[in-house]
Formats: sequence, structure tokens, C-alpha cells
Amino acid sequence: MTDVENWRGPRDRIRQHEGKIKQARKAVRSWKKAYAENKTQNMKVPDSGTVRLARQKLLNEQFHIQGRHVTEAVKEVCMNLNSMWTNLGLKLKKIVQANESLAKEERQYLNYVFTASYYWQLILQGRENEAESSKESKYPVLRAALTKDQLRHCFGYIRRLTRKHKPYPHSSAARCMLYDEIMWKVIQKDGADHLDIMTAVSGKRKQLKLTGPFCYANKKKRGDVQLILDRDKKRLEVHRAIKAAVHDLHKSKKKKVGMDKGLATLLSCSSGHEYGFNFSQLVNAEAERINRRNTNRNEYIQAAKELRHELSALQAKLAIKHSAKTERR
Repeated sequence: MTDVENWRGPRDRIRQHEGKIKQARKAVRSWKKAYAENKTQNMKVPDSGTVRLARQKLLNEQFHIQGRHVTEAVKEVCMNLNSMWTNLGLKLKKIVQANESLAKEERQYLNYVFTASYYWQLILQGRENEAESSKESKYPVLRAALTKDQLRHCFGYIRRLTRKHKPYPHSSAARCMLYDEIMWKVIQKDGADHLDIMTAVSGKRKQLKLTGPFCYANKKKRGDVQLILDRDKKRLEVHRAIKAAVHDLHKSKKKKVGMDKGLATLLSCSSGHEYGFNFSQLVNAEAERINRRNTNRNEYIQAAKELRHELSALQAKLAIKHSAKTERR
């Protein structure tokens, strides 16, 4: 009897949750139907802000969390997927470059498709003839340079490579979360920096003490942060992407750059101490020697050296073939 009662409790909760999900899906379908009818009748449709707030309210009622958390989670998933497909395109372009059986026109077409996700998507879906190109796009010119057989071969080659090397998203444990600039702030409390973040409950916030000073909390350097949970070290890390100043080395000749300069600047800690100032005295002489050697290098000497190696390899092959023929005789 006790086992039956323990079983009925979770069963009823599952049924209640499934009922809420069905109601939410029904509300979404009815809203989409009304939206399509208003659009066909040239009636005023709700703006994007109203639609976003309605979806956030629906998610809040379904999963009992704030809509902003859902928005940031979806944004993070989209960024991960975009980076995965971008990395896949770079990987497939290297495979195309290594394939010597492809013609020059086919190689140019494949490299462009793996860069442009719009045409890549249409080819994978079998809708390559529905592509609409802009005036600045090079796709029509590259496609016109191929014959029908070459196009058919390229389409099949793209699908085979994508099917073989496509990435598979996986997640072993929930360990990171994205926060926009409204969901977090840094406050001073008891002589230390505290990270004040939004929680899943409306109106309640959580304060976490930081181990070091947070120097990117002003208005000019605000933006999205990512909280990453390290279960092995039992700590919560705050990751913040910043924009670094980029100098043109050819125009700004007064800027001192070099290997020792970079290492002396990078070796630092959160307390503000920097290490490696005397490192340049150890590597300066060796760096200058390598610089002089590379500057005075004669490119023809290296080319002649490579040709001599190729000639010796060919002579060795000919000697092996000649010895094999003499043995047969």
C-alpha cells in the first residue's frame, strides 16, 4: 500500500506538468493562428516587444523562472551552435584544399559555400535552386563557372563531408550561465567586492563575495558576463570579454613591441603585481641574433637546397628501379 501511494504522488505531478505543457502549446498555436489571420487581412499585428514579453510570460508560467534567464540561455545556445558550424566550415575547407582531384573552379565554389551559411543550408536541405543572391554576392559567378556534372558532384560532396564531420552538441553537466548587464552588478560590502546577481525568484537577488578586485564594473566596460561553476575546485568563476586596444605596427613606430614586452605584460596576477621585467635581459641577445639571421636570409639558397633534396630523392628511386630491372634480366 505504501508503494502504491509513493507511486501515485509522482504520477499525479507528472500529469499536472504535462497538462500545463499542453495548455502552453495550445496557447502558442492559437496565438500563431491569430497572428497569421491578422497579417493576411492587413490588420495591425503586435510588435516584436509585445511578442517577446508574451513569450517570456509563457515561459515563466511553464517553468517557473524569469524570462530573462530563458533569453540568455537561448542566446548562449545559439552562440555555441554558430561557433560549432563555423569551426566545421574551417575544417572542411582544409579537407577541400588537400583534395587534389578537384578542379580549380570546384575548389573555389566549395570554399565559398563553406563560408556562406545561407547557401550551405540550402544545399543540405536539397533546395540549392532556391538560392536568392544579392548584388555583392559572388555565388552566381562561381556557380556559372561550373558544368552540370560538376555542380552535381559538388552538391553530393558537400553533403557527404557535412554528414561525416558534422559536430554533435553535448553537455555532461550544467556548469555555466550567461547574464546580461541588467542581471548583474558589483557592489562594495565589508571592504570587498561582491557580485550581485538576479535569481530565478522575482525581486530576490544573490550576493557572492569575490576573491579579488573586479576592475571591469564601470559603465564603459559593462556587458554580458558568464558564470562558470568549477566542481573540482569548488569555486564560481566570472568570465568577462573585453575589447583590447589594437595598434597598427606600421603607422605607430613609437610603440615598442616584442617577445619580451608581451611576456612582461602578460605575467601578472589579480592583486596588480606584474612579473618578468628582467626577462628581456635574458632573451634580448638571442632575439636580436635571430632577427638579423632572418633579415639577411637569401631565399634562393633555400630554394636551391630544396631542389637538391628532390633531385637526390629522384636519383634514389631511379637507382632502385634500375637495380630491379637488372635482377630480372
